Amino acid sequence: MSVQSTTGYLLQRQWRDTDQGLRYTLWVQTPEGPARLQFNQQQAVCFVSRDGPVGAGADERRASQLRGPDGAAVDALYFRQQRQLEDWLSREDHRSMAFEADIKPVERFLMERFIQ
Repeated sequence: MSVQSTTGYLLQRQWRDTDQGLRYTLWVQTPEGPARLQFNQQQAVCFVSRDGPVGAGADERRASQLRGPDGAAVDALYFRQQRQLEDWLSREDHRSMAFEADIKPVERFLMERFIQ
């Protein structure tokens, strides 16, 4: 697979849960015309305090260099599907302990890759 770089104007973005993970589809207007960009097997993510809930139901828990609002270290919880993240949030009081769980998956994808 080759990687190309171009400029373009983002026209539309959407995401969908699949069995293999999240799929993001971006429609972009480029100097060469419209283009569809598709990113498969992405993961939903939220953050919890390092000493927070275990994250049962998450596919992976990873230490990060980020800090929460109180300055405490946070870990990232990764889920194969957005539905799994939503299910985890609905259990006990996880929603109140999670950071950035309200950010839509495709919006996070764009922000983290510095796409403007």
